Amino acid sequence: MAEGTSLLNLGELSKPITVFIEKVSDAVGGIAKPWQIQRVAKAEAVAAKLKASAQIEISDMEERALNRLIREAANEQETIESITAGAIPYLNADVDASALDEGWIRNLFDRGKNVTDIQMREIWSRILAEEANSAGSISRKTVEILSSMDKSDANIFSKIRSFVWNDNNPQIVYFMNFGSKEKYKYKLEYSDLWRMEEIGLLRFDISSDLIYTFTARNFIMDYFGRSIKFDFGSSGRNHLKRGNIQVTEAGKQLAKICAAEPDEAYLQGLLDLWLVFHNSVSISTTIESKQQWLAGGQRP
Repeated sequence: MAEGTSLLNLGELSKPITVFIEKVSDAVGGIAKPWQIQRVAKAEAVAAKLKASAQIEISDMEERALNRLIREAANEQETIESITAGAIPYLNADVDASALDEGWIRNLFDRGKNVTDIQMREIWSRILAEEANSAGSISRKTVEILSSMDKSDANIFSKIRSFVWNDNNPQIVYFMNFGSKEKYKYKLEYSDLWRMEEIGLLRFDISSDLIYTFTARNFIMDYFGRSIKFDFGSSGRNHLKRGNIQVTEAGKQLAKICAAEPDEAYLQGLLDLWLVFHNSVSISTTIESKQQWLAGGQRP
């Protein structure tokens, strides 16, 4: 949220969004609700200060401590309101925030109350919106992991997100030990994977390949909205290799809200690689994908 912006000046809000703000406010002990008048709050604060000054005398150190507490509280309040306001654009039009668990909200802001980086606040906002849209979709474990991440961790995960297929059940498809990847827009390093494994977003084993197993003749996977169809010629125990990296449940939850970009060179190289691994499979894509693939000199 831009500097100087608060929930006081977001303008007219729909009923579902108003309910959402009320729910967050009730859980955290109060945020600036749309109908509150800022000058009244300021006047009350000044009156309270004058009253306190008339009743007690405090030392310079105590005054500095009080000023520090006030600044900390103000910063935390600004973060809470910024994250809440940032969640609004990601809410469904018919969101029912009444299902939000107040304990979950309090835990979210207890973990994220000191987040100052704009990029990280965006992630926290989207986490809040995802839970509001679908209560129970974001676990406390995922919130805990997010609280341990800094901006560099978020950038690493965003890069890894470019190799995730199937938004409904996110899985990484990436072969660490196969061929040259210099042409890829985003190249994964072992240090990146070790860090993501350390904080609990994925697991990987370079010595073995994970596979998709299915009994139908046809199998469809989605890459950033692009459907890829695999035809193995017959039903039975068909399988498709998918690399060395396994996404944890927390990783799947973050993958659903993490911003990322597709990697065309990776996609084309992977489709060709699959034809090498599975010589009986036929792969078809959308017309747009096929034209791009043929233009790159790959097999149709």
